[in-house]
Amino acid sequence: MPRRRPRRSRGQSGSAWQVAGGLALMAGVLAAIVGGVLLFLETREEHVALDPETYCPQAGPHALTAIIIDTTDALNLVQRTDLTNEIERLVGTIPRFGALEIYAVGSVENDPPQPVFSRCNPGRADEISELTGNPRLVERKWREGFRQPLEKVLAGMLAPGEADSSPIMESIQWVAVNALTAPGRDSIPLRLVLVTDLLQHTRSFSLYRGVQPFQSFSQTPYYLRVRAPLEGVAVDVLIVRRQTRARIDRPSLVRFWVDYFDAQGANGLRIVDLAG
Repeated sequence: MPRRRPRRSRGQSGSAWQVAGGLALMAGVLAAIVGGVLLFLETREEHVALDPETYCPQAGPHALTAIIIDTTDALNLVQRTDLTNEIERLVGTIPRFGALEIYAVGSVENDPPQPVFSRCNPGRADEISELTGNPRLVERKWREGFRQPLEKVLAGMLAPGEADSSPIMESIQWVAVNALTAPGRDSIPLRLVLVTDLLQHTRSFSLYRGVQPFQSFSQTPYYLRVRAPLEGVAVDVLIVRRQTRARIDRPSLVRFWVDYFDAQGANGLRIVDLAG
């Protein structure tokens, strides 16, 4: 005689459904909480209090890239084009609310360099949610308030020009002290970009007179006066080739500056030879 299968009680079946329903409810609540947190964070990001002129957060930028351009000699067309391309790539790495400051090499004692451009990246349309912000407005701010002024400044700085001196180290020191190590900037990503022929030239010290080992130079009173605090700062050096009458041993010149930046505590030194 065949055995009869035991019937499941209605209580057992109902209990299983209750457990499944409870789990589904918990999953839904958890998803809602996570979604709410993400929406809150995104909304808070969209409503950061900004300076109306620079688009920088009033609490300070989220990152800083400082570019120093040695304008003491003219750049040819190829050099200007390649430099513009390099700066385009660097600008593309600046995060939303990250600051970009541009300086020209100049005398610090007589006229301390001031940024000819100082603004933050307001973001791009594809970074903004329609639910919490206005992508079209942000894109317009980026184009009219950030990109176009930057292009105008670069066009003016890269125009032909000449100067009697090239105080590169003094300019690096000034930007490091005045901008990169300013209060509140020790916790944000920092980058220094130097556009130069590497030929420091002042009355006190000139590489046109010959390139000595950095170790010897580092023992001089002049170096102690111009050294710069660059601990933790990422550094890019974009080298411009100049046609000079001075016989400069280029490998020795590059080695001198590699050792110089290493002594300043720079992080991740990148050296690029510009075309032209």
